[in-house]
This record gives sequence, C-alpha cells and structure tokens, in this order.
Amino acid sequence: MKTMKFHAVLLALLLAAMAMVPIVSAENVYLCQETDNCMTSRTMAVNSTNLNERIENGPTHAPVIFDDLLVKGVEGVPNNVQRKEEFLFLEVSASVVSKSGNSQDDGLVTITVPTSSLIFREELTGMAVPVPDDLTSAEKPIDGPVVILWAPKEILSIGASGDKTTITVPERILMRYTSQEESRASVKKYANENLLISHDTYPAAVPMKQVQNAATTSGDFAERSWYYDANCAHQITGIQGVIDPSTSYNNGESYFSYHEMEVYLERDTDCIEFVSYHRTDGQIRVFVSIHDDYYLYTPIDIDATNLPYVNYYLSIDAPYWYTTRLQNPLTGTWYSNSWTDSDNFSRYIKSLRGSTELLSLQHVPPLYSFHTETNPITGDYIRNSAGSWVRPNQAFTDMGAIPNEQYVHGTKSWSSGTIVTTHECGSGVS
Repeated sequence: MKTMKFHAVLLALLLAAMAMVPIVSAENVYLCQETDNCMTSRTMAVNSTNLNERIENGPTHAPVIFDDLLVKGVEGVPNNVQRKEEFLFLEVSASVVSKSGNSQDDGLVTITVPTSSLIFREELTGMAVPVPDDLTSAEKPIDGPVVILWAPKEILSIGASGDKTTITVPERILMRYTSQEESRASVKKYANENLLISHDTYPAAVPMKQVQNAATTSGDFAERSWYYDANCAHQITGIQGVIDPSTSYNNGESYFSYHEMEVYLERDTDCIEFVSYHRTDGQIRVFVSIHDDYYLYTPIDIDATNLPYVNYYLSIDAPYWYTTRLQNPLTGTWYSNSWTDSDNFSRYIKSLRGSTELLSLQHVPPLYSFHTETNPITGDYIRNSAGSWVRPNQAFTDMGAIPNEQYVHGTKSWSSGTIVTTHECGSGVS
C-alpha cells in the first residue's frame, strides 16, 4: 500500500480550485472539543460516486496522507472523543528499580512498592498531560537519587502479591534525578508544557481526484522495509518504540522528508503512521497520521526540534478503541488521542513497515545540498493476545525491503528481538 503526501507546490493549485469547485456534503469530525486546551482536527469522507470529492482542513505542513487504494464510499465515521484513562504516578528511590527477571537486554525494569503507595489518576486523551505537580508535592521525603514513573496504566504490566505490587515498564520512560529536590523542580518547571502544534488549513473545497492526480511527481522517492504477522495469527493489539529524528541540514532545496513506522491493521483500509518530519527550515516534528476507511487525519503533531527522541505507542482495545500516544522523555509529558470505530473495527496489527520518503523534491538532481536523518525508529515491544508486552520477533517475520531509489536510504535489522530501522534523505544519498 503506497502512501502519498501533500506537496507544497499544490498550494497555488488548491487556491485556484476554490473558485471553481462547489462545496459538497462531507461530514466534519472534531477531535476532542473546541477548546483552547484540546487538539482539534477535521477529517472528511471520500465518496467516489460524487465528482466533487473534497478534503477539508488538512494541516499546511502536509502530513495528511493518501493511500494508493480505490477511492470509494464508506459507512460511518471514526468517533474522535476525549476518553478518560488511568495514569499511574510513582516517585520512588532509585534503589527499588531493578532489571526485569526476563533478560538483561530486554529493556525492562521492575519497581516493587507497597500497594498503598500507588496513585492512579484519571486524565483526558486529546490533551498534553504533564507530570502532576500536586502529586509530587505530596510525596514523602526520599534520600538519594529519585525515579518518577508517570504513564498510562494500559502500557504497564502490574502484578500484586500480598501488600506489594510490582510494575514492569520500559526503562526509557522513567525519569531519573539525582535528588528529590531536582525532581520536584523539574516537574514544577514543565507543569504547563505543551508541544502541540495548531493546524492551519488548506482551502475548504478541493476535488480529491485533482489532488491525487497532482500528488505524485518525478520528484518523489521512497524505500520501505516490512515485517508481517500472517493473517494476524498472533492477534497483536499494540506496539511501542522510539523515534529519534537525529540531524538535518538544508542549503536551499525544497522537499518534504518523512521517516516513518507504518502500522497496517487487520483491514486493508486501516493504517496508523508515526512520522518523523524534517522541515526545510530546520524544525523537526513528530506526528501521527490516521487512515480509517478513507478518513484521513492527523490527531497528534508535536514540535520535536529540541527533543533527543520521542516515545510512541499504539494500543487497540475492545470494544472499538484505538489510542495513540507520544511522550517527551525529558519531561514525561504525554500527548495522546483516542477514537472509536464501531462499524469497521480492525482488531489486530497485520504488518509493520519502516518507510523513508522524500516527496516533491523541487530540483532533480538537487541544486542545493541537504540531508535529513532519523536514526533509529524502533519497534521495541508488541502487545500479544495475552495482554503482555513482548519483543516483535515473537510474532513478526522480516519480509525484505523495496525498492532501492536515489536520494533515499533505509536500513533494517533485528536487535535482541527489536525492530530497528534507520532513515536518510539527501542530495548525496543513494
């Protein structure tokens, strides 16, 4: 399934189209609520029986993605709403954190604490969720190095025995401090963090076919690798990993550079993409792109320019819930989105694809030097049918990579059962 992005060069074309294309009926879906503190995005339904198919309110930075599929009518529309979910907060001495008993290289740690010390708190999806300052200020004094865990309960493994509870968690989502004084100062400093980017809009009425016909040009290049769980045999309902946008420079060229972990679901019309986007002006964004029965939208988009990497998560939960999350590892702040799909729900993940895409390259060959790199994007854990987070090699098979194109380069490998992909675009890349 080939994906295509909007191109900056389309803007003039789209503006011109406004004068000649009548607005036709299409449903608008609003993410969360129309408030200042909530991410908002519109999406549209595509109906091939109508000559005036249109898109509405796509972000100007071009993350709205079109699949290379037959455009057809669909039933229903994804229901994007704010959902309450439980977060677990712990502030503990670093001495109670230990490697998990499974393997020294599985990246997991365990924290065993009195059950009475667990603090669960409901938060709404669709909003920035920083570590709560009021909880840290209420904790008892701790001597020495301190660790804070602040994470959705859904991504944790929690087991109780008597009056003790053990939490198993990827070590990378913990926040470590030399002292409790340092931890509380950090939490207070970032209590109002919000890296969400407000989406501007394209013209309100544009024919879908016009966009599709103009979307693929001689300046588009892509390489992909993929991993497959045949017939969804392992019933995988989640994935988590890391996106490290690394470095970039640009001496005057125009292009769109996308480095992605594409998650294809049980139904061929459902796909979720976690994307590292290097802008030509040096800004780096990480966003989530959703394809749901030809509804196309971008529910989460954050400024990752100053982040060392971003943690990403997807979970699929019956009945009909999908949740995507991005986390700032420096501050512990979470950015999440939930939506329902009660008519054509994909229950499982079918395949994973590492994709390196350079689109709308203005000059072929390039007149100006440029380079973008994301190294790596990983698939660290998948959630199996038992609800346990395990390594991807327990379910997915490496199916190779295609094609080999100029100006883009991607690699793939296994590392202790983890999927590791690297991505490069550039004037000197082949």
